[in-house]
Amino acid sequence: MNGALTLFEPRRTMLEPTPATSREAYQSIDLDAEAQAVLAMIAESPNGLTADQIEIRRGHGHQRFAELRRKGLIVANGRRRQTRSGRNALVYIAAPQSEK
Repeated sequence: MNGALTLFEPRRTMLEPTPATSREAYQSIDLDAEAQAVLAMIAESPNGLTADQIEIRRGHGHQRFAELRRKGLIVANGRRRQTRSGRNALVYIAAPQSEK
């Protein structure tokens, strides 16, 4: 093609992968107090936590998981735990910090 977008060419959205510099800029955005609290709880839990466990401890707050995942601050560790409802949920840990 000639570089012009067509009706059938998808345009990049904010949630799609971006170049490294854009990703770094996005990740540098300050977290609000709620997200910081959730991140601290996860970081202080050596075996990780599920969203349900955060909700039990804080009474709320698991909504911050999506934001923390997008920013690469938490990652699933490959394990699952049973929630209060009996369903299995992913366990999250703080992402290893990359050296700069």
